[in-house]
Order: sequence, then structure tokens, then C-alpha cells
Amino acid sequence: MKINKAKFFLFLLFVGLAGAVVFGKQDPVVISETTNRDLQPVIQPDTTSRQVNFLTIEKIMEGQERLKKSPPLKFVEKITKKRLKNGKTTTITEFVKKEIELSVLDNKTGEVFEKRYWLDEKEVEKANIIRKKYLENKENLPSFTPENPAETFQITTNWWNNFNSDLSIFDSSQPEEGRYIVIGNKFLLGNDNFAYFTEQTGDNYSDMVYVPYSPALHQPEFVEIGKNFLNKKVAEAFQKLRSLNVKSKAFPEKLVADTIEEKFVKTILLTEQTDPSILLLSGDDGKKPAERVLIRLALNGERAYRYTFSKTGASGLGQIMPKTYSYVDPKTKKGEGTVQIYPEAKLIKDVNIGRIDVVNGIMTSGLVFDSHLWDAFKNMTKKEKAKLDKKLVSEPDFINEVRAAVYNGGASKYKPATATISLAVSETVLFVKKYKMIRDLKLFAP
Repeated sequence: MKINKAKFFLFLLFVGLAGAVVFGKQDPVVISETTNRDLQPVIQPDTTSRQVNFLTIEKIMEGQERLKKSPPLKFVEKITKKRLKNGKTTTITEFVKKEIELSVLDNKTGEVFEKRYWLDEKEVEKANIIRKKYLENKENLPSFTPENPAETFQITTNWWNNFNSDLSIFDSSQPEEGRYIVIGNKFLLGNDNFAYFTEQTGDNYSDMVYVPYSPALHQPEFVEIGKNFLNKKVAEAFQKLRSLNVKSKAFPEKLVADTIEEKFVKTILLTEQTDPSILLLSGDDGKKPAERVLIRLALNGERAYRYTFSKTGASGLGQIMPKTYSYVDPKTKKGEGTVQIYPEAKLIKDVNIGRIDVVNGIMTSGLVFDSHLWDAFKNMTKKEKAKLDKKLVSEPDFINEVRAAVYNGGASKYKPATATISLAVSETVLFVKKYKMIRDLKLFAP
């Protein structure tokens, strides 16, 4: 049968167009004339429904800026009179309730917005006790009470720690798990929490802006940003110690910066800021708890550990005690603080600012390692020194374990007679154990 050439051409054209409609636009597929393989359509991946991750450092910075520009937080306080044992009375001013403002990211649309709530101060105090005693927060304290009773966004307290609380937020009108993430808060603190006068925004209380840690923020890119921040600050501190020619007390023939590894200092700083219970009970050898510190550094930078004080008054990234930083004995007039022992280091004179300034604080930590090691070793006999040298041959990092012990508890925590670390104080034993766990994670390059 003869087929009209024009009709045959039209038939082939129709088939080609139909194929384009069914299979969509695609690169040509060349099939050898000798193959018996069936021609299959190439299905392109569907990218239209792929979830975009809006949780970036830029969004978090946007949230912080919005909080800084928002109106000041409100608070309610009461004034009461209290009778003292000597019969006199004193006036006490205290919070009744205060506002907190949250910066929230809609991880579905990329929108950043704020929500305000009231916190009852008595509930805050209860929540603080629950945290300190590691109790279960069954009542979800403190309650986040919105001004608008019709507010649909609700808060769950996963772990309460004031401005660094792990909070979850969801919209009860259209529940969608994981859609909303708290990426910052504005929190009210007494002015005595602010070492820098420029940060005080009120007569007695001031607003601070902070990015609290939460598992939702535990992203690899944030860990890297925090690691880079710490690397940079430690390098700056060491360079400054070298440029000032600060000599070691423990090793007089060397500069302080040449006696300690930067990697060791970084590890100790993470050790200081890691909760022992969380670290020791973690199922990943302490990796996530250690990275948690790096994430706080990444998202808060210089302010990450500016406002935290231990119950003994230690502050800053290295948790330096006031008298360890600067102290002159009123009787002997002898300078016993780091500022006085190493005047050539030119540390910041102000005790509070000196400990929370990141580079100055890291310099101080390096000098404390040196001075405490000097105190631990300076009265050793030749026999005791030989015993230590022998131990260091088989356990080279033992010198850093000693540094960790004396940094935490003073020179007496090293026992020269046996070349061992004292087990008498559980806090120091636990600190050294934390150090070894974080050391073994090898988070920092050699």
C-alpha cells in the first residue's frame, strides 16, 4: 500500500508533539540502532513542593534587630517594708510580673514576627528552683499569659533558664508541628546584671536581646559559625599575649602563649559552659552538649556569656572569679590577682568588664592556667619532678588534665608526691572528667 508522503510527514509530526505533551521537555535520548532496549520517559524531579529552610543566620539577625527596635518591655512591681532583726525597717522593691517578647520564625513562609506575654514572678522563681534541682516541670512553669485572651499562639517551656530558655511555640488555631521556631527574645533584667553602662536602658531594669538555645537551632552551620568565632577570639588572645611578651611563671624560659595549646584553651572554655548532668547523661559522648556552647556563641557572639553569673560570682566565657581576676590583700598589700601577677599583660582594670570581654577573658584564662600550674609545681622536689616527667612520657596530656584540675579548684588539687590529681573534691573530679570527654570529641584541629 502506498502512503502519501505529505500525510506520513504530518503523522510523524503529530506523534512527536504528543510525546512532548506526555513527557514534558527533556534532553534528547540517543538509542543505538542495534539495541533492543525499550525507550522509557525520563521523569524530572519535582522541585516545586520541596521545603525551603528559612532557618538561617540572616533570619536570626533579622529577629534580633526587630526586638531591639520594638517598644520597651513593661513590668509591674510592688514596694514592701520589712522589719530587720535590729528593729529597723527597710524598703524592698520587687517584681510582681514582667513582659517577655519572643521573636518567631515561620519556617514555612520565612516570615519573622514578635509575640508578647506576661510572666508571673513567683512562677519564674518556682521554675528556677525546678531547673536547679533538675526536677520535672509538670506545670509548664512559668505560664506565658498573652494580653489578648484570643491569642492563638501558645508557649511550651521545655527547659526554663530565664533568657536562655528552651521554648516551643505553636498556633492552636492551625496546629502544624515544627512550623514555628523561637529565634530570640527580649528579656528584662536588673541593671546590676549589665557590666556595660551603655546597655542599661532603664533606671532599675533594662531590656536585653538574646537568642536562647533550643534543639531546633542545633544546625551544623551554626556549630561551624560558633567554632569559627571561638577560633578567631582565642587566636586574638594568644597573639596579644605574644605581642606583649608575657612571660610564663611556670616555665620562665618561655612566653605564656608558647606553653599552652590554643586547642586546650578552647576545650576548657566549652568544659566551663557545659552542664555536667546533661554532658554525662548524653548518648553521644557529649557531642551535642558541647556543640550547644558553640551554637550560643554563633547566635549571640560577644554577648553569649555576658550576663551569666555562677552562684559563687564567676562570670564570662572562662567563668573567672572576681578575686582570681584582680585582688590586693588589704593587710600585706600584695597583689594576688591575675591583673597584679601579670602587669605586662595589660588586662582591663574593671573586674566585671575584664571577665566578660571575650578576648580579655581568654587572655585571663591562659594566665590563670600558668599561675595555678606555677603554684602547683614550684615547691616540687627533684624526686617529685622526676615522677611527673615519667608520667608525661606515657600520658602526654596529663599536664593538661592537671591544668584543668587546678583551674577549677586551685593548686592543691595536684598531688606532687604521687603525681596524681586529688579525688577529695567531687566538683574538680567531675570537671576533669568533662574536660576529657570534650577533648576526646576532637572538635578543634590540632
